[in-house]
Amino acid sequence: MDTAIDEACRALHLPTIRRRVQEMAADAMRQRSNYKDFLADLLEAECAERSA
Repeated sequence: MDTAIDEACRALHLPTIRRRVQEMAADAMRQRSNYKDFLADLLEAECAERSA
């Protein structure tokens, strides 16, 4: 699964998600976040880095 995520992030040009997905997934599990919250956090991180 990690390889599929990495390859998809490369293909879609999502460097922030690619770099942070493991860390953010671990945080989401600790906080018991649902899937939509986790996905929103990933996308927000990607957008924030692109804006910076």
